[in-house]
Amino acid sequence: MAKLRSPDGGCPWNRAQTHASIGDYLIEEAYEALDAIQESDVSHLREELGDVLLQVVLHSQIASDAGDEAWVCDLADDAGIAQGAADLLARLGPPDIIVHAGAATEQADIFASSPQAFNAIYDVNVGGAVRLVQAFAPAMQGAGRGNFVFISSINARMGAPSLAAYAASKGGLETFMKGFALDVAADGLRANCVAPASIDTAMLRASFDRQPDPAAALAANILRHPLGRLGTVEDVANVVLFLASDEAAWITGGVFPVDGGAGITRR
Repeated sequence: MAKLRSPDGGCPWNRAQTHASIGDYLIEEAYEALDAIQESDVSHLREELGDVLLQVVLHSQIASDAGDEAWVCDLADDAGIAQGAADLLARLGPPDIIVHAGAATEQADIFASSPQAFNAIYDVNVGGAVRLVQAFAPAMQGAGRGNFVFISSINARMGAPSLAAYAASKGGLETFMKGFALDVAADGLRANCVAPASIDTAMLRASFDRQPDPAAALAANILRHPLGRLGTVEDVANVVLFLASDEAAWITGGVFPVDGGAGITRR
């Protein structure tokens, strides 16, 4: 997919973009780790997953070549999600695949944060997943097919300095996914999580640039990954595409790390 950015070139609350496919249409939703998938990959996804591309955008500019339709929404908006989903279902029918990657965060330790910030982050990272599930899964159950992929994080299972609210929300997302996978398995639906570590994106690079020595910050981050490099957007996208495909037809309720080995040793 083409990059999708907020009007100021950044990502308010770190809400960014990714892709999700729905039936014969592809939904682009929110996650920085996949924001650099190029148009050639869109062609590949069209061949794999369907003919129509649709963006679901969180307060961002819409790239002209990223999709055939655009749905601008806020994953924390009950009515907006419900109405948009109803319109899409009426026009395009039930989804086959949804990738939820809506993400909000803040850079603050526990004492600098607040219950209000925790709640706001949870409302996007977990509440957004709940809203999409409730909006689309019933139609998918009626069709007897479909699957969801939720983008989590390595931080769901590890301490993360200055990311307590984000990490807590991703832990909640993984637990939600497992319960949802059980609820819909008998109807032929699947659900899984992908949990990336450090993915080489503009947002991550900007976090290095805020440090006194950006080069040293980059080098220290790379050392956390035994495979010796940052992850790429393609690393994440390939796992998402596999889980969304028929090749993963007997996989549900799993959390799949894409972390360069960081999950087996926290350096």
